[in-house]
Amino acid sequence: MGKVKAIFFDLDDTLYSYKASNSKIMAEIKAIEYFCKKHPKFKLSDMFEVFTSVKQGIKKRFPDLPVRCDRGYWIVEFLRAEHNFDKKLANEILNEFWKVSCQNIQGYYDAKIILQYLKKKGYKLGVITNGIKKWQLKRIEATGFKKYFDIIATTSEVGYEKPHKEIFEFALKQAKVKPFEAVMIGDNPVRDIAPANKLGMTTVWLRRGKRYYLPIKAKEKADYTIKNFLELYKFF
Repeated sequence: MGKVKAIFFDLDDTLYSYKASNSKIMAEIKAIEYFCKKHPKFKLSDMFEVFTSVKQGIKKRFPDLPVRCDRGYWIVEFLRAEHNFDKKLANEILNEFWKVSCQNIQGYYDAKIILQYLKKKGYKLGVITNGIKKWQLKRIEATGFKKYFDIIATTSEVGYEKPHKEIFEFALKQAKVKPFEAVMIGDNPVRDIAPANKLGMTTVWLRRGKRYYLPIKAKEKADYTIKNFLELYKFF
């Protein structure tokens, strides 16, 4: 590993466990419950089925664009599908979603330890994450890690999701470093490791969680593999 000036982290399932937080399914159910309270004639089970169908349709139509994960757009399209679109209600449902989504997020304890260590060592620290900036910032704030980061780069700022290279180039530009001066750490070999490899960044695969047994191709092989963040002490 050469002279490193900046270290970037993925967010979801890297700095905290997305699955363990129950943030996704719980927040979606609570959001639809909120709708049903406003419209008691509808059943929660039926409306959740409609919402899920709308969500999957959006993901299929926009596989590489940030709108794929835009909960606000999901909710608007859900309300339109039910002929109940109301801007005020859409905002209320969205706020309910994010309130529930963030209240159960807990950052990995070893992530906190390594972020404190790297910050004291003087590295520029950043996050590179798929999603809408406003909402991803809420997740980072919920982890308690926002104070450690100099750069928070989201795909909504460039218009393409990982694994497209634009978000990585944007983050490097924000940090004012060259690819060979930067490290990318993430749990997803396809979205985090492969594009960073292609740009010439040093890559670290955090091999834990749901992608532990994920088969990888040659282009997705990281320079280093770790099972917890404390292993980074030997590199920095």
